[in-house]
Amino acid sequence: MENPGDFRTLVALRSKQGELEALNTLPHDLGVQPLLVLEVDEGKTAQRMLTRVENALRRLHSLGRVVIADVNTIHSNEQRFEWLAELADRLEAPAGELPLDPVPLIPVVRPGDQPLLHRLRAFAEEFGHGCALRVPAASSSAAEVAELVDELDVEALDLIVDLSYVPARSEHLTHAAMALLDGLSSRFEFRSTTLLGGSIPQSLSERSVWEQPRHEETAWRTAVESGFSSVRFGDYGVVHPISRPGIRRSNHVSVKYSCSDHWLYVREPIRIVNNEHFVAEAVGVAGQSLLGSGSFAGPEFSWGDRGFATVAAGGTQGYGSKTKVVAFSTSHHLSYLAGLTAA
Repeated sequence: MENPGDFRTLVALRSKQGELEALNTLPHDLGVQPLLVLEVDEGKTAQRMLTRVENALRRLHSLGRVVIADVNTIHSNEQRFEWLAELADRLEAPAGELPLDPVPLIPVVRPGDQPLLHRLRAFAEEFGHGCALRVPAASSSAAEVAELVDELDVEALDLIVDLSYVPARSEHLTHAAMALLDGLSSRFEFRSTTLLGGSIPQSLSERSVWEQPRHEETAWRTAVESGFSSVRFGDYGVVHPISRPGIRRSNHVSVKYSCSDHWLYVREPIRIVNNEHFVAEAVGVAGQSLLGSGSFAGPEFSWGDRGFATVAAGGTQGYGSKTKVVAFSTSHHLSYLAGLTAA
């Protein structure tokens, strides 16, 4: 039974193959709310991406979870609505031969969308589950956001205050977010309120195994301890918060693994011989490094952890892809978020 707003934590994931594979392997709803950011891989088509997204949304809907969908990374407003319209058409159509109920989603609204509000409101009414308002903590004022909420005028609204990249413990950024939360919570009753952030850097430069504090989690705990006890935690999964197409690919396999008070990073080089890249070999070495780190949660923790245990034991056939590492890491992370508490 769908109940939007009923979740413990939120995760912002891109519509990439690794992240979507992790979502499709969920055995049941974990109480983690996906915020799916629609992006097209370089050299790929929007149709292929939308098909993968449709499959993931149908899978999650079967588990009772309605996905928040964000198309605001698309610079063309018309293309944004074309994608939303096509996704809506796909989700209303039956999958296969059996007629199924339409699959809903929750569209995202951001500051600056005022000229588009009537169209976004129409999509929200069509899907029947309200909207999610995603606002940047560093550049938004409570008065500006309040004006947008009044103008949007939807019955159900999820508030997402976005810290974006949190490279270190930042009192200034955390206080800006809390000021925004204070100014809005005193005026509006949101269906849910989430503090979103991520501390994984754009690229990793070290080798082997090392740790980094989860600064995004520290910011959230500070807000909770400061009186915002109902604010939920959200992060960007196992990737950097800011998408930058065209970044040069590294000749390394990198694992970003969430732990109770830190990120564990594993980075192993890919052996190259006569232009042949031995990716599966590097995936296996990275799995062995993870299992020997002292931070491994065990193969029963998630589908992804079972995958890491398999490749560490030498079962790397079919795993010669960095995408599979992202899928394993994201799967682990979803289970980690399911057990996260403020205490």
